[in-house]
Amino acid sequence: MMIKRGQTTIFIIVGIAIVVAGILVYAFYPDIRSFVSGEIVANSYMRECMEGEIKPNVELISMQGGYANPEGFILHEGNKVKYLCYTAHYFVPCEGGVQQPMLKNKFEKELSLLLQEKSEQCAENLRQQFLKKGYSISEALEVKTFAKLEPEKIVVNVNAPLTVKKETTQTFREFNIEVPSKMYELVMTSMSIVDYESTYGDAATDIYMQYYPNLRIVKTKLEDGSTIYELEDVITKEKFKFASR
Repeated sequence: MMIKRGQTTIFIIVGIAIVVAGILVYAFYPDIRSFVSGEIVANSYMRECMEGEIKPNVELISMQGGYANPEGFILHEGNKVKYLCYTAHYFVPCEGGVQQPMLKNKFEKELSLLLQEKSEQCAENLRQQFLKKGYSISEALEVKTFAKLEPEKIVVNVNAPLTVKKETTQTFREFNIEVPSKMYELVMTSMSIVDYESTYGDAATDIYMQYYPNLRIVKTKLEDGSTIYELEDVITKEKFKFASR
C-alpha cells in the first residue's frame, strides 16, 4: 500500500510539474508558442534577420579605427587603419592632432549606416510575412537604424512603425536587437590611449593590461614613426585597431 501511495504521489507531482512547465512556456517564451501555432513573433523575426549582419560590420569598422571608409589612414596587413592621433613632426606628442575625439559616437554612426539597408530589407520581409498570413497591414513608414555600444553588448534599434490587424490589432514601434560584445570596452580603452598619446606621447600599454586582465594590446612601431595599436579581448577574440603618429 505504501508503495502504491508513493507511486501515486510521484505521478501527481510529475503531472503538476508538466502543467506548470506548459504554462511557463506559453507565458514567457513566445518564440516557442509561435513555432507551435505558426504565428509570427515580430521581435524574434527581426532579431533573426538582423543578427547575422551585425558581427561582420562591427569587425570591418573595428579593424579600421572605427571607420567604414577611413580617410587619413595607413595600410597595415591589408587594412586601412585610421590615424586617431597624428602629427607630421617627429618626437613630439600629437597634441591638437586628435582625428576623432568622439570615437564611440563615430563608431555607432558608422555601424548604423552600414546596417540601414539590412534593416529596411528585414522590415519589408516582416511586412510580407504578415500579408501571407492574411493580416491587413499599414504601409511601412521610414525605417531608421540606431546602433549603440554599451558595456558588454551592442544594441541595434530598428525604428519601423507597423500596425497589423487580423482578429486583433498589433502595433509595433521599434525593434531592439542585442548582441553580446566587448567592443564598448575596447573602444573606450582606445580613446584613453589616444588621449594619453596626444598629451604625453608614447602610451604605456602594460598598465592597461595589468588593470584589465582580459585585455591584450599589441603595439607595432613602424619606420615612418607611426604606431599601430591592436586591442583584443582574449575571451571573445574581438579586436579594435588604430594608428597614431
